[in-house]
Order: sequence, then structure tokens, then C-alpha cells
Amino acid sequence: MGRTSKQVKLFILVLCPSKEKGTKNSLETGRTFATIFADMDFRQRLLEASNEEEFKRLIIKHSQELAEEQQMSNDKRMEMNHERADEFEYQEKRCSFARGLREDLERRIPHYLSDYKDGVIGHKTLQKVISTTFFLYFACILPAIAFGVLNDHNTHGKIDVKKVIIGQVIGGVFWGLFSGQPLLIQLTTAPLAIYIKIIYYICDDFKLNFHAMYCAVGLWNSFFLVMYSLFDVSRLMRWSTRSTEEIFALFISIAFCNDAFTAVGKNFDANYYSPACQGLTNSTNYTSYTIGTQSPYTILGNSSDIYSTPSIPEGNMTLTLVQDVCTRENSILYLLLMFGTLWLGVMLYNFNKTPYLNANKREALADYALPVAVIVLSFIGSYVFRDVK
Repeated sequence: MGRTSKQVKLFILVLCPSKEKGTKNSLETGRTFATIFADMDFRQRLLEASNEEEFKRLIIKHSQELAEEQQMSNDKRMEMNHERADEFEYQEKRCSFARGLREDLERRIPHYLSDYKDGVIGHKTLQKVISTTFFLYFACILPAIAFGVLNDHNTHGKIDVKKVIIGQVIGGVFWGLFSGQPLLIQLTTAPLAIYIKIIYYICDDFKLNFHAMYCAVGLWNSFFLVMYSLFDVSRLMRWSTRSTEEIFALFISIAFCNDAFTAVGKNFDANYYSPACQGLTNSTNYTSYTIGTQSPYTILGNSSDIYSTPSIPEGNMTLTLVQDVCTRENSILYLLLMFGTLWLGVMLYNFNKTPYLNANKREALADYALPVAVIVLSFIGSYVFRDVK
């Protein structure tokens, strides 16, 4: 059958409980066996096994050899890291003023033009750049819209979606031209949205001009970033551990969860626990009618009274009916859409861990998890439940 054993098919049946932890589920176990059986020489030795015990022994021995190779590669990587750390400590003893900037310029200037030329020269290069551009357009515009709406709500219109998009475009263009790293993608992030909210609250408390304060904060940030780059303060990041990032991420998560449940509470107060739903008003007999003139006035009474009154003027007058009714379905739909968006977004985000579809489609679904969840649940809320105001 030849040295590659092309005509031999080895079937591996993996049976495990459905509620097994991630590293021991059927998919991970199948990947482990696929790694073991990928060795051509090992498959040939398995075919030469005389009995079942020898077959098992060969598998165990080969898996141990793979584990030892992986351990050796890890040890070698650690040695290289130690050598780099020693070299870094030696370099630190020298003058470090603007050293990082000089080294960046030395590395990047020879490749600066090629970053732009390589995007239009080559076989199918232009086609791939165009497809990637469309992909990144939606990947960048959707978070900008989402956080723009959030900023618009937090700042009462001082920073809206249009300003967020324009600011992101200006920052991205300047970064791409002058940073030497045009392939870096800039996005509006959750910490920035919370930061803007805090600045607005400070301005509101101290009666300050928000735009002037926001500009001053940006200029001070720019000043400190320039100082950090000149004195290579980024070296301090080696003392930061994973826990620092996790604590900050936890803070962001708690802040957004608090905003979400605060909005739920306001909706329930306005709808589910409204005076009409508590029986504190008689929403059947009394309705407020406003006639739109230059000097609007209101008539309060039964619906039969307003329609039987012959003295209502005609012409361009508009009649607005404002009825105090119980709208508990509004709050229930609010919960349904909120938790539905959360569930769909998390499910799609973790889709790349499932064996379904191929790798590219799983990755695309994970990348577009948030916008897909928002669009789908927005459609359900506005079309399927269109009778709920």
C-alpha cells in the first residue's frame, strides 16, 4: 500500500459525556488524535502492530514523544526570552531619551512605501484589498454607530454618531500617514465611552463648557503621550501582569451592566409600574385632548364630550390624543430584546469554538456577532412586535 499508506483509512470514534469541560470534549479529543495520527511514519508503525496491546502502546509512546517535543520547544522559547531580557537590561543602561522613536524610525522607514505599494501590486492583490476594505468598513462603522448612540445619550447630544465617525476618520487617517503603521485598525472602544460620560458629569456638576473641557482633556492626553514616547515610559508595561488587564476589563463590564439595568429600571417605572397600571388613575373615562393652535389649549373630559362639541375650529388645526394607559407589554418586550441580544451575541461570538461550518465562516460569524445580534433583534422588535409602541 506504499509508504504513505494512502489506501488505509483509520476511523477514530470518540465517545464522551455532553457536559464535559472544554479541554476534554469530543472536539478537542478528536483534534488530539488528529495530531497524533498526522505523522506518516507513525501510521506505518501502527499498521505493523501485531495485536491490540502493541497498537495501544505505540499510540501512548508517540503521544509522550509529542509532549516532550512541545516541552522542549517551550523551554527553548523561555531561554530566548531570558536572552532578550538580558539584552534589554543592557540597553537600558544607555541613554534612553527618544531611543524608542529612533529605533522605530530605523525599522520602519525602509518599509514605509512598500506598505502602500504592496496593496495595489501583485496577483489578485487589488481584489483582496477591496474585499478586505468592505469587511473592515462594516467592522469599523458598526461599533462607531453603537458607541455614538451611547455617547449621544450620555452627553445629551454634545457628541453624536456623526461626530464620533468624523473623529474616528480624522484620527485613523493621521495615524495611517504619520505613525508608520498604516495597517493598524482604530476603533471607538467601551472605555472611551465611559470616559466621555464621566467628563460630561464633571462639566455638568461644575457648570463648565463641555466642548472646551473635552478639548483640554484631549490636549493634555496628547502632551503626556508625547512625553511617554520621548522617555520610553512604555518599558514599565513589562511590570504589568494579566491581572491588571482583567481588573480593568471587569470594571468596564460592571459599568456597562449597571447602565443596562438602570435603563431597565427606568423603563419599568415608566410602563410596568406606571400609575395607570397601579390603578391610581381612571384611564377609561378621562383622556386629554390638545388642539394645535398658536396658543394651544387642553380640554379634559369624556371622549363623547369632545366629539359632540360643535365649536371646535376647522382648517389647519391638529388634534392630538394623549391617553394614560397601562403599557406593561412595553417592559416585557424590553427585557426580551435585551436578553435576546445578549444571548445571540454571546452565542455567535463563541461560534468559532464549535465544529459547525468551516473556519472562515465561523470566524466571520464571531467577528460580526455584535452587529448581527443588534440588527436581528432590532428587526424582531420593530417588525414582529410592531403593535407594541
